[in-house]
Parts: sequence; structure tokens; C-alpha cells
Amino acid sequence: MSRILAYHGPPLALSRIVLEHPHSLMEQSYAPREMVTGHVNADGFGIGWYSEDVDLPAIYRRSAPIWTDLDLPRFGRAVKSRRVFAGLRNASPGFPVDPQSVPPFPAGPFLFMYNGAIQAFTRRLRRPLLERIPDRVAATMVGPTDAEACFGLVRTHLPERGEEELPEACPATELGSALVRTAQIVLELAAEKRLQASMNMAVTNGRAMAFCRTARGIRSNSLYFRKSEGAVWVVSEPLDPSGRWEKVPEDTLLTISADGNTAVTHMEGLPDEDRWV
Repeated sequence: MSRILAYHGPPLALSRIVLEHPHSLMEQSYAPREMVTGHVNADGFGIGWYSEDVDLPAIYRRSAPIWTDLDLPRFGRAVKSRRVFAGLRNASPGFPVDPQSVPPFPAGPFLFMYNGAIQAFTRRLRRPLLERIPDRVAATMVGPTDAEACFGLVRTHLPERGEEELPEACPATELGSALVRTAQIVLELAAEKRLQASMNMAVTNGRAMAFCRTARGIRSNSLYFRKSEGAVWVVSEPLDPSGRWEKVPEDTLLTISADGNTAVTHMEGLPDEDRWV
């Protein structure tokens, strides 16, 4: 499992977003409170952000624990952004520990994050999933992980123009629809093979954002959001004890429009839990 954080709001320094909270990503790397499996997130970290005048995201990923990076606090104070994705990684057994496998994952104007795991993914589900991803997308996939395969499916179900036109051409509703369709496909395949699957996913184009929380056969990973001072935060675990964090219900899609409006809707078309009994 992993931990994710997303920020959508007025410009803030990366260090303020990622490091300067009572229960920041730094603390969640060695003392997470709501992990379904695993105990630490020491297999890498990443930050992706968007500059005001550049449509493609910048990205900083490392395969070492975040607490070992002495450069992050320094450059994090110097860089500000309105849209940030950041994640910690706890690698599933059998997957490589390298920067390419660390969230967030970039492709064109998009960033993607994934907090979850699919049982026996490499042996039983990777090939069926790849068969549903067209060559134009598969050719750009780098790693062998379930996260990368899910991102490939998300990109497959974005409109054809998705990776060619400006990010504002892809609103939150389209980002959300791609997440829902991906969850439907993965969970249906998992149901056929009676495989546990937990999938919290996030995608952004630098303007809008979309998130989902779902699982079958296993307890779902936590997901929270909070609105504060014109900003929206979405996290695996609350960053502070304020009590103002709202828990995203299971089988739910959360979208944030380019102007910061949020919507929480139920995800339709997912297989019933009783198929895993």
C-alpha cells in the first residue's frame, strides 16, 4: 500500500504542502495510522506539480525513503504551485523498487496516483488488463506494476484527444468517468478470478482532479478530503487532528473542478461484494 496527498488551491510552497503538518507525509512514511497492509512507506516518494505557464507537470521521484532526502526541504521552500500530487510507496512483494514505480506517474499533461493492491496481479491479472489497453498507450508504459496498468486503463478511457489537447479540454467529469470505467474493468476481472482488489486512484491534468475509493474481498484504503481557505486537500490520512476532514465513502468518486468545486458521487456498475464470498 501507499499514501497519497493532493492539493488544489492558491499557490503554496511544496514544503508547506508535503512536510509542514502534524501528520505530514514525512511522518506517514514511518508512522502511518491507517495502512491496510504493511507498516512503513519506505520504498520511495514522489512529488508532481504544475507551473503557471507550463502545461506539462514537473516531477521529483526517488526510490529511497523520504526521510533520507536532504534536498527536499530546501528546494521545497523555493517552489510553489496551485496543483500538487505527492505520494509515498510501500512496494508490493515482487515489484521493483525504483523511481519509475513511485507515484505520481506522469503521461503528457496527466499525473496519476494509486493506493492499493491486486492479489496475484502479475501471475493472473496483468495480461488480461494489458489486452484492454491499446498500443498507443501500452507503448508508453514503463513499469510492470498494477499501478501502471491501472493508469494505462485510465488513459485508455479518456477521450481520444486527452493526451494531445490542452489540459482544460478535459474536465473533472471526464477524468472521473475514466477512473470509474477503470475500476469497473479491474474489479470485474478480479471477481471472475476471485482475487482481492483494493483501488484508491487519483488523476489530474493540472486543472481538474478526480479520485475514487473502492475495494472488493479486502478492506478498502482510507481516503479523506478537506476544504480550507479556498483550497481542497485530498489525503490517505488526515494531516492534522482538526476534525474537519471528511471521509470519502467506499465506492465513491470525488471530483474537483478547475475552479475548485467538489462533487461526491456513488460509483455505479461495480460488481457486488457477494461475488467474493
